Amino acid sequence: MKLPILPERVTYDQLIAKVNNYERIVPSNLQELDNFRVKELPGILHQRQSSGGAFLEKEEATKLLNWKLYVLFLLLASNSDEVIRAITKDAFSAYTANPSDPIKPLESIAKLKGVGPATASLLLSCFDHENIPFFSDEMFRWIHFEDAGVKGWDRKIGYTMKEYKSLLGKVSDLRTKLKDGETIVTALEIEQAATVIFSERMKQPLEESLGNEEEEASKPSSSKKKRTVKHPK
Repeated sequence: MKLPILPERVTYDQLIAKVNNYERIVPSNLQELDNFRVKELPGILHQRQSSGGAFLEKEEATKLLNWKLYVLFLLLASNSDEVIRAITKDAFSAYTANPSDPIKPLESIAKLKGVGPATASLLLSCFDHENIPFFSDEMFRWIHFEDAGVKGWDRKIGYTMKEYKSLLGKVSDLRTKLKDGETIVTALEIEQAATVIFSERMKQPLEESLGNEEEEASKPSSSKKKRTVKHPK
């Protein structure tokens, strides 16, 4: 059977082609929350950063968790406004001071009730979705698809910080591999592409899941989705 496009062989054009299909596969009842996470909240956080320090309001953090996993919604809501604001502000400040070590800020965010490594990565990724990947099931399984001893899309996930460190390293390596001149794909775009690839695999037989890889690779460079990414320094 034909394997899906994998990180070891994916090209810049192929990945961006998947990113361009991302909005089409977002369920209608999640479009508002997804737009909040991908477009609205990052702008809000960057504005706060320039005004003295980024933080999440309780309502914002609740929306993100609702997007990720509904069953954890009430746990996060049990954190007070003050606790959420203080912990996320400290975490964002720590990350800004040392962006090369996102694990400590993530561990700080994970101290919130109802928040583990995966959800903590979601919150931090909204502060810098260029460099910080969200620990999604689809992203983790795709990026590790051909690791020895794993089972592709059926791989079990423990949602541990050790697994996130592995995800972080592989995403960083893939971004370096796909660098196109001065343009580099973001961690968010890799996540979106992985989500599209998984969605296509679920709808079609595995051997037909992604169509003709060569055809996608031959698309003209003008089809690339150019971006101007702004993130805190």
